Amino acid sequence: HVVDYDCNLVVKDTYKVGDSLDTSALKLTNVKYNDGTTGTVSGANVTVTGADFTTTGEKTVTVTYDNKSVSYTTTVIEANDADLVPLGANIRIASEGRTAGLRFAANFKKNDLYNTYYGTGDYEYKETNNFQFGAIFIPVSMLDDGETVVDLFKEGDTSVLDIPGKKVFDQDAQSVTFTGCITDIPQTKEDYTNTIQCAFYIKTRENAEDEWTYIYSETLQHSYYSVADKAYHEDYLRRPTLTEADKDILSALKEIVDFVEEDAWINGWY
Repeated sequence: HVVDYDCNLVVKDTYKVGDSLDTSALKLTNVKYNDGTTGTVSGANVTVTGADFTTTGEKTVTVTYDNKSVSYTTTVIEANDADLVPLGANIRIASEGRTAGLRFAANFKKNDLYNTYYGTGDYEYKETNNFQFGAIFIPVSMLDDGETVVDLFKEGDTSVLDIPGKKVFDQDAQSVTFTGCITDIPQTKEDYTNTIQCAFYIKTRENAEDEWTYIYSETLQHSYYSVADKAYHEDYLRRPTLTEADKDILSALKEIVDFVEEDAWINGWY
C-alpha cells in the first residue's frame, strides 16, 4: 500500500463555470510504499474526482492513488463574475517633497455581479458596502516556492499588506479601474529592486453579518526598478517624438536605471 506521495496537480483558487481542470501533466512523485520502496506514478494511473465545474460554489477536487488521497478546495463562479483583470504597474518618480512610489492597477467590468449591488450607478466607497474591492501585496522574498500572496492572505498572514479600494482611479458605464499603491520607497538599490507580488480582489456579501466571498485576480510581480527599466527601454526610448515633459520623464527613468545598474567603482588606482 501507498504511505505518502507528492502530487504536482495545480488547482487554481477560482474557476469559471464551463472551465475544466488541466490534468495533462499530472504525476505523483516521491511515492512511498509500506515495503520501503519509492517510485513515480503517471497521471494515467491516478483517479481525480470532484472537478465538476458546471455549477457554481465551493468544490473539492480529490486525487486518489491506491489507498491514499489528497484534496484541494476551489471555487467555481459564474463566467461573468470573473471580469477582474490586472493592468500592470507604474511608478511615481521621487523628487523634492515627493517620495518614490509603485502603483499597481486592475479593471473590472460592471457586469451582472456589480449590477446586483449598484444597478447602473457609479461606484462610491462606503464602509457598509456589500461589494468592495482592493489589492494585496507581499515581497516575493517572503514567499516559498509555488506560494502566492493569495495563499498567505487566505491564511490570515499579517505579512500581507491589504489596501482596500476606497478611491476609484477611473470609471465609466462599462468598467471600473482602481489601484493599490506602495509609497515612501527608500532610494536604495535594495529597495528599488525589491520585487513585490500583487493580486486584486472583489469581495461580496449579502448582509453586513455575512462572511465575505472573494474573487481573486491573477498575480503581478514588479519592482520599482523593473517598471522604470521597462518604461525606459520599451516606451520612452522608442517614442519618435518627445514633449518636454516626456524628456523629463526619460531623464528621470535613466537615472533610476543607471543608479541600479551602475558600476560603483571609481576610476584609477591609488
